[in-house]
Amino acid sequence: MTATDGALRQRLLGVVAGAVAAFGVLLAGAVGAIAGAPAWAWTFVGRRPVVRMSGLLVGFGGAWIALLLVGNSRCDPATCTAPDLAPWLAVGGLLLASGIAGMAIDSRVRDRDGGLVATGLLVSVPAWLALATVGRIDAIHAFVGLGPLVLVPLGLDLALELVPGAPKRLASGLRTLAAPAAVPIALSLVAPPGTGTAILALPWLALGLAAGLVGVANGTHWLVDLARHRANDALARAVSASLVYLAVAAVWLLVDRLGARPFVLDPSIVALTSVHFTFAGFLVVLLACVAAREARTTLGAVAVGLLVVGIPLTATGFLGLPGANLGGAVLTGFGGLATAIVQWQAAGGRLRSARLALRAGSVALAGGMVLALAWATSTALGHPILELRTMAAIHGSLSALGFAAPSVFTWWLTRRIEASSPLL
Repeated sequence: MTATDGALRQRLLGVVAGAVAAFGVLLAGAVGAIAGAPAWAWTFVGRRPVVRMSGLLVGFGGAWIALLLVGNSRCDPATCTAPDLAPWLAVGGLLLASGIAGMAIDSRVRDRDGGLVATGLLVSVPAWLALATVGRIDAIHAFVGLGPLVLVPLGLDLALELVPGAPKRLASGLRTLAAPAAVPIALSLVAPPGTGTAILALPWLALGLAAGLVGVANGTHWLVDLARHRANDALARAVSASLVYLAVAAVWLLVDRLGARPFVLDPSIVALTSVHFTFAGFLVVLLACVAAREARTTLGAVAVGLLVVGIPLTATGFLGLPGANLGGAVLTGFGGLATAIVQWQAAGGRLRSARLALRAGSVALAGGMVLALAWATSTALGHPILELRTMAAIHGSLSALGFAAPSVFTWWLTRRIEASSPLL
């Protein structure tokens, strides 16, 4: 049997298993979902897990839609009342689309680590899309879910590639479990805060703390590397800071889901702190390090340094420390502007699609940082140009959707294609 025949067989098995699982869930609800759990676990076994997961999602999504439509067609208006199927059909469509996307990804990403990351994302991305479209949550909590469910698994894979000396088994475990650990967050975000809701955030907290420990263990020699003028080593150590910020973000996400209000903070500030450390702390610092290593310019090192210092300083401003918010915003803002320039430079020489994605991300980041600087300055003067929620929505959209999403996906896919094709 050739490799192609084997992949086709695995994909077809996945389609059948997915269809059976969909029938079980519609027939028996939670019991059917539990009975189908082995099928989902089976997808992570072997060298190319994306093959099985993509087949499973196509089978589940297709069967889910077909069974709902058949059941609805047999509902006699005189004797039964048909429920609104739109959200349920949307969920099936998301799963079906994810399965098709997985088949496309598998054709480019063949190494096992990349496959495990992509396999998890085939489940977590539809979870976030369903959360954002039918979950009835506010914009801030949509961003709270966007990081863990969509972008952080890609960023974590990138970070573990760059951090020197990360234990291989631990790194592999973090890659594999990132997306599955994030899925319960989608459930927690549609439930009111409380102890039961916070329990759903514990898997993500455990993963975040483990990543933070990797960051602490590998970041202790950062200053030594700087003193010895080993720029690339220093940038690799700076990636460790992003892992520490990821741990901080996971802690604040748990606090948000618990409904606690440390320092008598407004609940929206608690959620925004998690968003801040996820996107600015983890993803922007990580992407600044990636761009700086590719561009090999002094400006890249300056950008990373400004971000590493400015991001926690900005967060302390949320606690009411005088001048911290403005000082942190200035450092982070200029660090972000420098990162936008460096990524624009690093995009040169890439394939056209990658170059366009990275440079579009640079433009979005620059716009978001200019807005943040203007807002922080006007707020310090007592005349904020925007209300906090409006500012968070615009700045968050530019930084997360405009910059982080296309940038982390482009850098991740580039590295994984290279890993799958050593001759490239």
